[in-house]
Amino acid sequence: GWWNRSDTELWISTQVVEAMLMAEQDGFRTDLDKAALADRLIVNINRMDLSDADNVAAKRRFNNLLLLARELGTDIKLDEFISRGEKVKDASLYDRVLSMSARQAAGAKIDMDSLMGWSSSSAIGGLYWGETPKLAPLWRWNPQVNNVQATLLAYRMLRDEGWHETELERIRNYFFEIRKGGSWTNTYEATRIMETIMPDMLKEGEKYAGVTAEINGKRVSEFPYTATLESTERVSVR
Repeated sequence: GWWNRSDTELWISTQVVEAMLMAEQDGFRTDLDKAALADRLIVNINRMDLSDADNVAAKRRFNNLLLLARELGTDIKLDEFISRGEKVKDASLYDRVLSMSARQAAGAKIDMDSLMGWSSSSAIGGLYWGETPKLAPLWRWNPQVNNVQATLLAYRMLRDEGWHETELERIRNYFFEIRKGGSWTNTYEATRIMETIMPDMLKEGEKYAGVTAEINGKRVSEFPYTATLESTERVSVR
């Protein structure tokens, strides 16, 4: 939960579990009982009522539980649960991407052409999954389900499928494009982006040079950079 005795918040619990799993991978002892936690997840999945086609919140929770179960790496067969969630319609683009991600986690074959068909390109070529600001509902501002989270899900699916390096690079460019004022929207969003893209940016053999610009022929390598120009002067930025 958010506070000491408040109700469980799945997205917070997911962050905690993922952090503990990462710690284990780095050699730390966590005493996380993955088998017991997986059993608890399955109990919760079985108890969920997905008979109402409009119960979007239930389906969203259902899909996130499946993703968390996959993260635990247990021997649970998730494919038998997937058909239950298909009775509830997806209310948004995020929900469609989330449902596809859950199907992939369960071992089902996903339609990559459909996934790419839902994508959009930014003005400078970044690739993302989201709705236009004029049409996007209020959930676009929710840190759990906004356009960034949908794009992160798509990124992980493309990476798991393999052979999508060009698309992955365009998505990484989009994440840097939306980093306004030296930061992303909040700490949650920043950590989700970094934990997703950093492993691909730190691959052995990859080299990233410092950022430079050339302004009217002058090389600039320290930022922020300020210069005063005549109002009639042409400006060339490279």
